[in-house]
Amino acid sequence: MNTQHQYLTNSQGVPLSIVLPINEYDDLMYLATLHSQEEEVHFSEEELQSIALSHQQAKEGKTISSEELHRRLRAKYGN
Repeated sequence: MNTQHQYLTNSQGVPLSIVLPINEYDDLMYLATLHSQEEEVHFSEEELQSIALSHQQAKEGKTISSEELHRRLRAKYGN
């Protein structure tokens, strides 16, 4: 994936939206279409709490760059 994303923030710097290349958008939409064709997904209480925490952290601007995410994933799982 391309790492040239633009983040749109409010006046306090809180991320509101992201602008990404159209090919990445198309890839994400394709994956979403595949996922929506699968059986309904049920999340555990722990997963729902993790999602809520992630949402709150994003609202607070506690995000990392895609480069940092990739670095962490490579460190944890290898190439």
